[in-house]
Amino acid sequence: MLSYPLAKNLLTEDDKDALKNFIDHGMFTMGKEVQKFETMFSDFLETDPHSVMTNSGSSANLLLIASYVSSGKLKAGDKVVVPAVSWSTTYFPLVQYGLIPVFVDVDHTYQADFNEVIQAIEKHDAKAVFLVNLLGLLDIDYIYGLRLHYDVMKNCYIFLDNCEGFGSSQSYKSFDAVTHSFFFSHHLNTMEGGMVTFKDETVYHHSLSLRAHGWTRNLPENNAIYHRHGDDFRDSFTFVTVGYCLRPLEMSGFLGQREMDKWEKTREIRDRNHKYFNELFQDSIFLSFNVIPYSWSHSIFGFPLVFNSPEKRKKAVDILTEMNVSCRPIISGNFLNQPVMRKIEHIEGSDSFAMAETIDKCGLMIGNYGEDLRDNLKEIYIRLENEL
Repeated sequence: MLSYPLAKNLLTEDDKDALKNFIDHGMFTMGKEVQKFETMFSDFLETDPHSVMTNSGSSANLLLIASYVSSGKLKAGDKVVVPAVSWSTTYFPLVQYGLIPVFVDVDHTYQADFNEVIQAIEKHDAKAVFLVNLLGLLDIDYIYGLRLHYDVMKNCYIFLDNCEGFGSSQSYKSFDAVTHSFFFSHHLNTMEGGMVTFKDETVYHHSLSLRAHGWTRNLPENNAIYHRHGDDFRDSFTFVTVGYCLRPLEMSGFLGQREMDKWEKTREIRDRNHKYFNELFQDSIFLSFNVIPYSWSHSIFGFPLVFNSPEKRKKAVDILTEMNVSCRPIISGNFLNQPVMRKIEHIEGSDSFAMAETIDKCGLMIGNYGEDLRDNLKEIYIRLENEL
């Protein structure tokens, strides 16, 4: 019997000992360890030093949108192009701030269909596109292609929800803002946690206030939104934005540094799993379309399988369940099918959502993490090949 969960706790005994020592001697609320992790993260991505850690990847998405609205870069009623397949919290911050999501279909690479993105921006005068590095399979050429459409993109922000794609070979400077998740099942595990990296320094300053109650305490001396009076009693309890409490735990920042130190080894194992998965499944006749060609530039979150009928998917789920292999829908499937959409003002920016529907009705995914999964993947492939 296999034991193949969607995610696994891979903290080492050294990690656990370090955390125990931290709990005994450390500070719990956001402080210098979070700041160290933010700096380390910016250095790794080779971005400007505008990384802001949050208590989750979902909060990172909320903080991104809140910061662009607070700074006046976006306003209620503006339209934002989004892919039809993603997680709920890609969309919800838009709605909560009165922005209108414009949904487009995805293509066989699971990313927002390039041509439909361009058409939707033009047709609806969209002020931003919120791309999603779905499953960590976004190709860097996609972003270069968008930037080449200068006439369309010159007044349009490009955001990236990278919660499923940490470690992908991206030029993060090509984006106006990028979000990341460090939840248990993601590439880096800080238990709970997220990060936003901003290109615009003014927007970054708004995020520092929004993350912590709307106050000014965490703003640098020279900032774009508040002139300090030199009176700490006053300056520490002045509120300038409509804020939240999205602050991470200091322990999460501490653990994030350890995760970054291990990342190259973790990535190597995850990548080896990905390469073997592709070797096994690349020509499977029971799939609706071939798996995406392996590339080192990808940093795959989990392994997607899209079967050539809903009945095959149902049978595959039964087989995997019997094998003690956890599986799930591919993210949320076609989000337009979710009941909450009846409550959300939105625009359907595609004539058809055929690929999102195929993923929704015929797709599932299994996990990838920093443990050698090749024997498990081979056993899964043999069962599916023999019984589908």
